[in-house]
Amino acid sequence: MKKNKLKPALKEIKGGFYDNALKILDEVIAEDRTNYEAYLYRGKVKRELNDYRGALDDYNSAVEINPQRAEVYNNRSKLFYFMCFYEKALQDIIKANEIHPECPLILFNRAVIESKLYMYRDALVSFGLSIKINPVFIPAYLKRGLLNEKTGYYQGALRDYAHVIKLNKNCPYAYYYRGKLLINYIKDERRGKKDLSIAYRLGIKKKEIRNILESSAR
Repeated sequence: MKKNKLKPALKEIKGGFYDNALKILDEVIAEDRTNYEAYLYRGKVKRELNDYRGALDDYNSAVEINPQRAEVYNNRSKLFYFMCFYEKALQDIIKANEIHPECPLILFNRAVIESKLYMYRDALVSFGLSIKINPVFIPAYLKRGLLNEKTGYYQGALRDYAHVIKLNKNCPYAYYYRGKLLINYIKDERRGKKDLSIAYRLGIKKKEIRNILESSAR
């Protein structure tokens, strides 16, 4: 019954009509103040409308009503992240992860927060776990590739970007990130700082490298 009452609001949210969704959710909550999902969706709507204080109140209500659900902590964690309260965001995402340890999205969100707090080793572990659970989780490969690159592990970064291209040949981010890394990688190789052969071992052909360099020079 609760789900049926939420359907109109979800339709408005999907269409981007947040004001309409807010009115519907206000009515649902006025009728049933124990509907934690309604608070979650209204929190999302308020977040989209930049009412962070109101969104936090709704997420707090959802946590109080149903503290055993991972999504209430995951959603509040994302809000804390948007508000730049990264320590609080980490506390909530850890709680969500404890409740639902096999959720790749929660692990991904945890890794993003850990990266923001310069907890790079922990973030790499979290990205790795999310990928292990969902081997086709493209955003996790891309984010891990960027983090590998940031920490100087260029081989790992190239491997992640190459794997994304293998999963989706039309992903522009993977080509962009890999091309940008290869340009810097080749410059360092010319200065004797890197071994370019790793690129070949990862299946990046000489012709492809040449095309990347030529396009960057335009």
